[in-house]
Amino acid sequence: MPVAMISNRIFDLITAKYPQVEILKSAYQKFYEVIMEDDVERLHRFLETYEKDQYFSSFAASFKSDIAAVEAAISTNTNSGFGEDLNCKFKLIERILFGRSKVVNLEKNVSWPSSFTTKKKGFS
Repeated sequence: MPVAMISNRIFDLITAKYPQVEILKSAYQKFYEVIMEDDVERLHRFLETYEKDQYFSSFAASFKSDIAAVEAAISTNTNSGFGEDLNCKFKLIERILFGRSKVVNLEKNVSWPSSFTTKKKGFS
């Protein structure tokens, strides 16, 4: 049986038990179309439609609170991919060098073992 048929069957079982999933899927598809079409007016209509919805009211409100940035992101052709790529590389290097606990692991990696740091005659 193909994977698409299995996943469709599973999705049908889930939506039969939880009808909210179908509502979520529909809203997601509409939002995706709005974002991909670069239509600011359609974005406003989408937000007006979903600001009163019980599931999406907080989502719409958060977008409306920063609408200028959302409109700019939709209407411009540039993206932040280059900056995000550099940020990702920097974080990777940082994790390799310092680990997730940063200063603690940095101190362990940089400090000498105690046997090398004891003062011996003739050394200061």
